[in-house]
Amino acid sequence: MTQPRLPDAGSDAGGTALAEALRGAVDRLPPPLLPGDLWPRARRERRRRLLRRTGAVAAAALVAVLVGAPLLGVVAFPTLEPAGDRVRGYPMRIGHQWIVRDLPARPGPLAALVESGVRDGVYDWLAVSPSGHQWRLSTAGFAQNFPALSADGRYLGYLEPDGVGYRIVDLVTGDRTVFPGVADGATGPGVNRSARELGVFGQSPAYFSPDGRRVAANGFPADVNPYQGGSGIAILDRTTGLASYVPPTGSTSGILAGWSGPESLWLVSPIEPGTINEPVEMGSATVTDVGLDGRVRTSFTITAHPPHEGPWNPIQFDQWSGPVSPAGASLPVRVTDPWGDGVYRFDRDGAQQSWAVPGLTPTCGLSWVGDDLIVPEQIGEPQHPVSATVRLRVGSSPRTLAVVSPRIGRGCVIWAADALAAGPTGPHPFGTSTATWTWYWQEILAAVLVFVALVAAGLLLGGAKGRARRRP
Repeated sequence: MTQPRLPDAGSDAGGTALAEALRGAVDRLPPPLLPGDLWPRARRERRRRLLRRTGAVAAAALVAVLVGAPLLGVVAFPTLEPAGDRVRGYPMRIGHQWIVRDLPARPGPLAALVESGVRDGVYDWLAVSPSGHQWRLSTAGFAQNFPALSADGRYLGYLEPDGVGYRIVDLVTGDRTVFPGVADGATGPGVNRSARELGVFGQSPAYFSPDGRRVAANGFPADVNPYQGGSGIAILDRTTGLASYVPPTGSTSGILAGWSGPESLWLVSPIEPGTINEPVEMGSATVTDVGLDGRVRTSFTITAHPPHEGPWNPIQFDQWSGPVSPAGASLPVRVTDPWGDGVYRFDRDGAQQSWAVPGLTPTCGLSWVGDDLIVPEQIGEPQHPVSATVRLRVGSSPRTLAVVSPRIGRGCVIWAADALAAGPTGPHPFGTSTATWTWYWQEILAAVLVFVALVAAGLLLGGAKGRARRRP
């Protein structure tokens, strides 16, 4: 193998090639560094490295925010609900929401209303969508006022904040029907009775008819004292805007226990007469299906038997018992006595069931899903409602449908019956766990993200400073 020969340095060709090679090598050399140029150049290099690392930290922080914000639920805008005019499920967990805004005009059908406690002397309620998003609904007047929600979640009824005027809202179209002559039935000081044509009991549950057209509530005309046996049933029709009154007669006296059909109601009348706001000791009672025209359609009698040996309080029926089951076959009754809280279920065929519910949620109604009785139960610290988790369970069964965070407040929940019947809108990572940490996962995740970001920033900046010190 022959080696290539270089041009002779003494020849003209060799000299020219060598000169050109030298000139190219000289051109590729960096410019000479003078002593005065060393510090500015090093400073510029250091600034460029710092900017690169700062950009990396900013990019990491941006990614953390974009990923963490949806998880943390800090975005206050509601999630889009499925289009339709009725609710299609319920949230398995109703947790604390950092930012809660007022209920908009057209939020779509709701799954539930949750009592959230007292704010500035006003009882607040939260309107909950099927996905669990919450809006604030302030409905308080002179006393503790309970709103009403239709079975399909589309219609909402409540007393105005000052207790004068009742409003029914279509949550799909935004249409509102106001009954200015209907007011809170409270009779204490400060109540504007002159503005009241028809009183309703704000501290009692009101019921929408199955078709969502009417609201029924225990009520009385302005010139009647309801505490002397003068209360009947107030009927508010959103389609006509008219409020009517069914006076207490032989067939229409008693405590309202829901609708039996679009034109008829269930009324419960203890055998021993009494008043609506003083629970009556009930050994037996008559449950009557009565039309809005006052005609009795059907009735049956229930009789309570001692649930156990030894002392027990007579069973009482008040406004928080009921409603009658959708099939019209059973009446639930809440019981609170020194021997423990519980629920009774009386069937029209004479059967009686009872079971203890140690944390039975106070001043809160029961619900039905078909023939299953849904009972709200407080666990954790039932003696302090604002710190107890509300669990919705099926009758005496340990099966839990949903849980409500103790951070929300008092905990009474009014459910749309169709939402419970449709089932949960989707699985949740924590299911129906009531462990304390599951209610604070947002704060835990936020703390972890902040910690990781600070550690990353510290490592990047510390490494940059260390390399800068090591450079000559």
